[in-house]
Amino acid sequence: MVAAGILVAMALNAWYQDRVDARNEREYLTLLGRDVAAMAQHLDENTAFEDLQTQDGMLLYRALSAPNLPEDVLPLSIAVTHLGTRRTLMLESSTYDDLVNTGNFHLIRNAALRDRIAAFYQDTGLRLEVINKNNAFFVDEGFNARILQSGLIQWRASSNVAPVRAVEDRLSAQLAGGYIDRPVDRLWTLPADAPEWSMVRSNLVSRLRVSRLSAYYSGERADAARKLKAALDAELAL
Repeated sequence: MVAAGILVAMALNAWYQDRVDARNEREYLTLLGRDVAAMAQHLDENTAFEDLQTQDGMLLYRALSAPNLPEDVLPLSIAVTHLGTRRTLMLESSTYDDLVNTGNFHLIRNAALRDRIAAFYQDTGLRLEVINKNNAFFVDEGFNARILQSGLIQWRASSNVAPVRAVEDRLSAQLAGGYIDRPVDRLWTLPADAPEWSMVRSNLVSRLRVSRLSAYYSGERADAARKLKAALDAELAL
């Protein structure tokens, strides 16, 4: 009877633990779905941003490829200001990190789904690292330092990022009445054989390449996030 009681207790404990594990698995799957959905949205927003950056870059590229600059160079100066802005992307990985750090990844019983989740976060983290490093080098240290911060083009209160634009509008209002109202862009006054033109043209192409690569990676990873979200939803529906 003692042995039978122990076996029954062990069976009840196993049954209870299975219920707890199943409940925790569903909670983790739900939270992962939330995270990858947010990731897809942020990546879509970045793709849209990079498309706007590309439009500005191509406007500037066509103007610099023509025999003569247009009479109105203000749109070109604004395009340069836009190209000086970039986004920093972050991985939505709080749930995944918790699964890994606590050793609870095994709670997701579908081994193929576990592998898919891990691959998504590893691949997405790598892509975002490439995007952010490209932005830091080619945008911050290259384009901004050599064209905007060098004074070749003066700063304008304009951006393809809505929160940045709102901040710059307020700053522009505070700076009103000073030299910021009378920007002088030295770039457009340079002679055709000035060496600065080669530097600007080279940095512009690099800037365009960064935007297109960022848009490509963002779009590809957003699609992967949506497919993973569908797989998580399907697992929850079982």
